[in-house]
Amino acid sequence: MEIACALLGEDTLALDSVEIAERTERALRELEGIGAAVESERPGEVFFALDGLRGLHGGDAAGVLRAARAAIGAAVRIASGPTRFDAWLRASGRRAPVPVSALAGRLGVSEREGAELTAALRRLGIETLADLAALSPDRIADRFGPVGLRALRLARNRPLIKSRCRYAPRRPRPVWMPSASISTTSSKSARARSR
Repeated sequence: MEIACALLGEDTLALDSVEIAERTERALRELEGIGAAVESERPGEVFFALDGLRGLHGGDAAGVLRAARAAIGAAVRIASGPTRFDAWLRASGRRAPVPVSALAGRLGVSEREGAELTAALRRLGIETLADLAALSPDRIADRFGPVGLRALRLARNRPLIKSRCRYAPRRPRPVWMPSASISTTSSKSARARSR
């Protein structure tokens, strides 16, 4: 599955939060107009899957990205990748080596926790995502816990998993309770057999 990220232009930095949210909403509607199933967690950025749109827009990713640029119409940077994080890195223009500070706002934790993690990584000499990706999950989990493992998944270009369980938890099955008449009959027959 290939994901695309559309980042609204640099001029959004000068706008207030309401205007950025309105532009993001407009971009969402325009992309929905070309058939994209869109998601946006932050103002100024929009994600959508390319797979279902290839047949509609030229048969390849480049055709879909051209259609998306034309639909949005504003200054927009669009790139695609195998994960949301990779697509965001490409759209934001970051090239290797990517510093670990790129993880700070992408871990699904508070800004403080993200900043603490990246500062701790830098103190240990882990400056880039490649440095982080080279470490074993056990070492990361021991030192940084679940937040560190999320960072490792991003550094290794793997999608984040919402939950550790593979399947939905099972609901307990209702216990069938026999009616009173059946239980007395069965207890009478059990007594008769025991004689």
